[in-house]
Amino acid sequence: MEGENNPEESLISPVPCNYIYFPTFFQSLVVPVTQAPFPPVEENKKKYQRTWDKRHIELLYQLSHEFSQNSHKAIEDLKETDLYHIATQLNRSPAHCLSKLREIIATGTLRPGAWSAPEDEIINESVRKNKKWGFIAKEINLRVHKGLKVRTGKQCKERWNNHLDPNVNKGPWSNEEDLQLLELYKAYGNKWSKISQILKTRTENSIKNRLKSLINVKKQELSSLENSNVTIEELIDERKNREVVKKNLSISAGDIQN
Repeated sequence: MEGENNPEESLISPVPCNYIYFPTFFQSLVVPVTQAPFPPVEENKKKYQRTWDKRHIELLYQLSHEFSQNSHKAIEDLKETDLYHIATQLNRSPAHCLSKLREIIATGTLRPGAWSAPEDEIINESVRKNKKWGFIAKEINLRVHKGLKVRTGKQCKERWNNHLDPNVNKGPWSNEEDLQLLELYKAYGNKWSKISQILKTRTENSIKNRLKSLINVKKQELSSLENSNVTIEELIDERKNREVVKKNLSISAGDIQN
């Protein structure tokens, strides 16, 4: 009847407009529109530090060793769940910590970037069989790191190219090599892989470091001058002049002997 309160109408009457509409019966559960019940997904993403320095590697091993002793678990058998609190202290993920810990155990050293003898043996053996880098990394992880993804194909390739390849020349650079390097850099720029393919016995890292060294030495020689800019052409001319002097000295020495 008109004028009488209808219990069904009062049950479904809305709450004020700045709230999500719920029946009056559920007013105690009203949530303001401006309040998100859950934070955005982006805010839940944790940004972990990826690189390892000597101090953090030592701390990881120390904390893991202490946990191993206190929990009566062998350090080789620790899992991601065991490293949760350690990872929090180091601002890294448990998986990242476990990967680094397995690397430390396999190499037997806390030195960053160290490789173990078994890892190097697998690389040498696999390269002789013309295996792909991805396959080699998988073999190392299975046979040395208990299936944990410690090594990648890129790391294995760099290990071979920069350290294990018997054809790599690790000796001092000759003037002829310097001249060839400078001319190749002038032609190809920062295409280090292309340059290393032509030089063959020098690695990409060695090439980059040598070029940087040549430029820095020349800059130091010109530091007292107003114009200390170094051009590749100047370095090439300097090396060519050295070759001329070297040939003249060789000719002179031959004349004296005759």
